Amino acid sequence: MDILSNTSLITRMGIMADWITTDEASQITGYSLAHLRDLLRQKKIKAEKRGGHYWIDRNSILEYAQKAAQAQKEDKRHGAKGRRTS
Repeated sequence: MDILSNTSLITRMGIMADWITTDEASQITGYSLAHLRDLLRQKKIKAEKRGGHYWIDRNSILEYAQKAAQAQKEDKRHGAKGRRTS
């Protein structure tokens, strides 16, 4: 899925929104809400809590998702990709 092609989910009144909800981030990236919360806790994406809800920086999640997709594409190993114990 090309993340940037789904711009209808990240626009409001024709202007790119700087902050998106976790639901919007999930729709754009395909990540589960639980995974997004993990990324928030690990501070891998920029977010703010407003009124009891997290808002995610649009550029932060798009950049993270693109890097993650590229890393997965470059990983040529077969099978589970857990931690190595050497």
